[in-house]
Order: sequence, then structure tokens, then C-alpha cells
Amino acid sequence: MSGSPQEKAGNAAALEETAYELGSVLGSIAAAAYSARLSDSVLAGYDLNDQQAEAARESVGGGIEVAAQTGNGELASRAAEAFVDSLTQTGLVGFFTMLVAAGIVTVLVPPHPRHHQANNPLTTAR
Repeated sequence: MSGSPQEKAGNAAALEETAYELGSVLGSIAAAAYSARLSDSVLAGYDLNDQQAEAARESVGGGIEVAAQTGNGELASRAAEAFVDSLTQTGLVGFFTMLVAAGIVTVLVPPHPRHHQANNPLTTAR
């Protein structure tokens, strides 16, 4: 934001806000994908109490911590695998989102920028 010219500050702020919103959506997708990979049926095989299962499902750090508490290395591997899978899915969603955005920009933005009359050397030289 601070590097953008004063007359473009509104555009820069809008772009920054859009990036924040996109990051929020992608983060939510990653969290949902991680939790889905560590469903109740998956965690049932590890003999965890409700609090441990919730901690494992909440984050990869929680999953590894619960695995350390219970001495279950397989749970740590499962949590790490779920985390990597969730990031892979989120990366693909981000990729296709940017691909669609690039297509829209390509179609809607004219190929040559319009110049303002005041900046046109052909009209100001007269």
C-alpha cells in the first residue's frame, strides 16, 4: 500500500482487501479439508477421549501433540498426512481460482491501455 501512488491508493486498497478475503477463504478450505481427513471414524481407531480427538482434529499441531501424549506415532503420521493433503487441495483451489481470474481479465481488459488526452503527446504538442 505505501508503495502505490496517491492517485492509485483506492485501487491498491481494494486489491489488498481482495487478497485478504481470498486468503481467508483458502484458509477455511484448508481447515475443513484437514478436519475431514481426521473424521470421527478415523480417530475412533486410536482410542482417544473426546478432548484428545477434538485437539487432533483442530490442527496438525494438536494432532502431533495428542500423538506424543498417547505414544501413537501412527496418529502423528496420519495428522501430518492430513495436513499435507489439505494444503494440496487448497493449492489446487487457489490455482484454479487464479486461472479463472486470469481468463476473466484477459477477456474483459482491453489489450492496449487507454491514454488520457492530457498525457497524449500528439494532442499536447499542437
